[in-house]
Amino acid sequence: MSVELTVSKKELSGELIRFTLLGTFNVGVMLFLFALIRDLQPEIYPALDVSIAWFIAYLTTSLMAHHLHRKYTFSVEEGIYKKSLYRAMIVYSSVMILSTVSIYILVDIFGFNDFLMAVILNPITGLLNFAGLRLLAFEMPLLEKGIHEKDFKVKD
Repeated sequence: MSVELTVSKKELSGELIRFTLLGTFNVGVMLFLFALIRDLQPEIYPALDVSIAWFIAYLTTSLMAHHLHRKYTFSVEEGIYKKSLYRAMIVYSSVMILSTVSIYILVDIFGFNDFLMAVILNPITGLLNFAGLRLLAFEMPLLEKGIHEKDFKVKD
């Protein structure tokens, strides 16, 4: 059984390009917040400090990113805003938990530089977020070949 997209490759690649452009802006804001929080927060325990700064910066920019991606990346004009925000926050939260645990381990156990790890984790979390947002928050219907194909027109 194969799965087909109900959007064309051209539409999907356009979304990925817009996601990348907005994501680059969002990452800049996120890294700025991360660095600012790191400079302002008192030292408690280095890996914990990094994780707290990452968590706050990630959560803040996730709310901003939802609005931008809803409007510009996926061009969602209809539907309930709260529903897509709720679903987006599930995606962002899942990726945030995974990346926060990762940055804690990478800084605490392996001793890597915190800012370098933030820079490396951003594109990884971006790809995970794109997939999650596309499939869950801003639904892209998938068709199982042979089951519902007669009900939908699949674009080439």
